[in-house]
Amino acid sequence: MKLDRTLQREILTMLAACYPAGIHPLTQKFPQYDEATLFANMVYLDELKLIHSGVVHLNLIDEPGKYEDIDFSKITAKGLDLLLNDGGVSAIHAVTAIEPLADTAKAE
Repeated sequence: MKLDRTLQREILTMLAACYPAGIHPLTQKFPQYDEATLFANMVYLDELKLIHSGVVHLNLIDEPGKYEDIDFSKITAKGLDLLLNDGGVSAIHAVTAIEPLADTAKAE
Protein backbone atom coordinates (compact mmCIF):
# COMPACT_ATOMS: atom_id res chain seq x y z
CA MET A 1 0.00 0.00 0.00
CA LYS A 2 1.30 3.43 -0.91
CA LEU A 3 -0.34 5.27 1.98
CA ASP A 4 2.19 6.18 4.63
CA ARG A 5 1.12 7.89 7.88
CA THR A 6 4.65 9.09 8.58
CA LEU A 7 4.86 10.75 5.18
CA GLN A 8 1.40 12.26 5.62
CA ARG A 9 2.43 13.83 8.94
CA GLU A 10 5.65 15.12 7.35
CA ILE A 11 3.67 16.72 4.52
CA LEU A 12 1.20 18.34 6.92
CA THR A 13 3.97 19.56 9.24
CA MET A 14 6.03 21.03 6.40
CA LEU A 15 3.02 22.83 4.94
CA ALA A 16 1.97 24.09 8.39
CA ALA A 17 5.44 25.57 8.92
CA CYS A 18 5.09 27.83 5.88
CA TYR A 19 1.36 28.65 6.32
CA PRO A 20 -0.28 30.74 4.88
CA ALA A 21 2.14 30.33 1.98
CA GLY A 22 2.45 27.10 0.05
CA ILE A 23 5.28 25.06 -1.44
CA HIS A 24 5.89 24.26 -5.10
CA PRO A 25 6.98 21.71 -6.05
CA LEU A 26 6.43 19.77 -2.84
CA THR A 27 7.81 16.64 -4.48
CA GLN A 28 11.35 18.06 -4.33
CA LYS A 29 11.12 18.31 -0.53
CA PHE A 30 10.83 14.52 -0.20
CA PRO A 31 13.55 12.93 -2.38
CA GLN A 32 13.58 9.82 -0.18
CA TYR A 33 10.09 8.82 -1.43
CA ASP A 34 9.24 7.56 -4.90
CA GLU A 35 6.90 9.75 -6.93
CA ALA A 36 3.98 7.28 -6.90
CA THR A 37 3.99 7.05 -3.08
CA LEU A 38 4.32 10.80 -2.67
CA PHE A 39 1.50 11.60 -5.11
CA ALA A 40 -0.78 8.94 -3.57
CA ASN A 41 -0.37 10.48 -0.13
CA MET A 42 -0.78 14.05 -1.41
CA VAL A 43 -3.98 13.12 -3.28
CA TYR A 44 -5.27 11.24 -0.20
CA LEU A 45 -4.72 14.29 2.05
CA ASP A 46 -6.37 16.46 -0.61
CA GLU A 47 -9.43 14.17 -0.75
CA LEU A 48 -9.74 14.54 3.04
CA LYS A 49 -9.53 18.34 2.54
CA LEU A 50 -6.46 18.57 4.78
CA ILE A 51 -4.34 20.11 2.01
CA HIS A 52 -4.65 21.54 -1.47
CA SER A 53 -2.16 19.24 -3.15
CA GLY A 54 -1.59 20.96 -6.48
CA VAL A 55 -1.50 17.47 -8.02
CA VAL A 56 -3.50 16.73 -11.16
CA HIS A 57 -4.18 13.49 -12.99
CA LEU A 58 -2.98 14.03 -16.56
CA ASN A 59 -4.84 11.00 -18.02
CA LEU A 60 -2.42 10.56 -20.90
CA ILE A 61 -3.00 7.75 -23.40
CA ASP A 62 0.58 6.49 -23.15
CA GLU A 63 0.76 7.07 -19.37
CA PRO A 64 -2.76 6.53 -17.94
CA GLY A 65 -1.69 6.75 -14.29
CA LYS A 66 0.42 9.89 -14.70
CA TYR A 67 0.16 12.58 -12.03
CA GLU A 68 1.94 15.92 -12.00
CA ASP A 69 2.64 18.44 -9.26
CA ILE A 70 1.61 21.60 -11.15
CA ASP A 71 0.60 24.06 -8.45
CA PHE A 72 1.46 25.13 -4.92
CA SER A 73 0.66 22.66 -2.16
CA LYS A 74 -0.91 24.33 0.85
CA ILE A 75 -2.36 23.18 4.17
CA THR A 76 -6.02 23.97 4.85
CA ALA A 77 -7.62 25.18 8.06
CA LYS A 78 -8.88 21.63 8.59
CA GLY A 79 -5.31 20.34 8.25
CA LEU A 80 -4.03 22.88 10.76
CA ASP A 81 -6.79 21.96 13.21
CA LEU A 82 -5.83 18.29 12.89
CA LEU A 83 -2.21 19.07 13.77
CA LEU A 84 -3.17 21.34 16.66
CA ASN A 85 -5.64 18.74 17.99
CA ASP A 86 -7.46 21.37 20.03
CA GLY A 87 -10.93 21.24 18.50
CA GLY A 88 -10.27 24.17 16.16
CA VAL A 89 -12.30 27.34 16.07
CA SER A 90 -15.39 25.39 17.10
CA ALA A 91 -13.75 24.84 20.51
CA ILE A 92 -13.46 28.60 20.96
CA HIS A 93 -17.13 29.08 20.14
CA ALA A 94 -18.40 26.05 22.05
CA VAL A 95 -20.16 27.59 25.02
CA THR A 96 -22.63 25.48 26.91
CA ALA A 97 -25.42 27.19 28.79
CA ILE A 98 -26.72 25.27 31.78
CA GLU A 99 -30.04 26.29 33.21
CA PRO A 100 -31.32 24.71 36.42
CA LEU A 101 -34.78 23.23 36.32
CA ALA A 102 -37.33 25.18 38.33
CA ASP A 103 -38.36 22.22 40.51
CA THR A 104 -34.76 21.36 41.49
CA ALA A 105 -34.13 24.82 42.93
CA LYS A 106 -37.03 24.80 45.42
CA ALA A 107 -36.09 25.43 49.03
CA GLU A 108 -37.76 23.11 51.49
